[in-house]
Amino acid sequence: MPADIYFTADATAGIQNVRIYRELQFGTLAHLVMTDERLYRSDHIIAEAAPHPATGQALGSMGSGYMVPETLLYDTQAQKMAAAQAAGSHPLTPVSILGNTQRAWSAQAAAGAGIAAQGAAAAQTIAFGFIRADVIANRQKSRFVADAGMAQALAPFFTRLLLNADQWDGYNAERKALMQHLQDHGIRNVMALTGDIHAFFAGEVRDDYSALDGGNPVMVDLVTAGVSSDSFFNYLKDAVGSLSQSLATLVHYPLSLPVPGAGTVALSVNLLDYTLGAATPMEAATTGARCAPGFQPKAVAVKARSV
Repeated sequence: MPADIYFTADATAGIQNVRIYRELQFGTLAHLVMTDERLYRSDHIIAEAAPHPATGQALGSMGSGYMVPETLLYDTQAQKMAAAQAAGSHPLTPVSILGNTQRAWSAQAAAGAGIAAQGAAAAQTIAFGFIRADVIANRQKSRFVADAGMAQALAPFFTRLLLNADQWDGYNAERKALMQHLQDHGIRNVMALTGDIHAFFAGEVRDDYSALDGGNPVMVDLVTAGVSSDSFFNYLKDAVGSLSQSLATLVHYPLSLPVPGAGTVALSVNLLDYTLGAATPMEAATTGARCAPGFQPKAVAVKARSV
């Protein structure tokens, strides 16, 4: 089917020659803001080519896009922003998912949506909300760690890790700026409709996840998985297992079951529901996310997948 995109053959346009981000108005009911979160983004805050502190080899995806120490990422993000500002650029330029042009456009589109429609939805490819493993908060006192007898082996990993820095968790400064824009302009009834992570989530997006209370809810995040896509659990199981078998115990548990007459069946039990299961800012409680009195968001299923 034809795609509603902008294209120019002008060679000087660079990556701006193709534009798929756009907005769709559904009368006074809803305003859909479609964003592109792959084409204009900066590199990961911690580059995949950065050397591993222990081996000197390139980090790769683990340590750059996934399982990234939160403090290291935030410190590096602050350094990049300061350097950009000193050079006369917008401080978010080197730490952005949307890019400066699209960010300005989306801010203007969101402001218009807040005026003209009962609800505004941002259809995007990556999850807005924050994902933080609960076992990190409990450390050695986690019942799972204690029962597994892995407290000592897992000690090096007891730090605040960002599970997925390829999504908005890895670009927190820009997410905070967008949430601040919604708050400053009183834009309410906003929800993000997201795919790509191959999992189902529903929760609040908050203004400052670093705050002691987890920040204030600003909008709702609804994430849906693809019917035919491999799960985020399977990817994380393989990736974490190659990094450390001890760390893998936070993600899955291998189990072999004898089946009479058929041999043994090997299973991999998903432990993410356990280690991510306690109440966090990403819990499925959407009612407090700045909805106007009497507004009830309709259930919407959107498959937004990156390429």
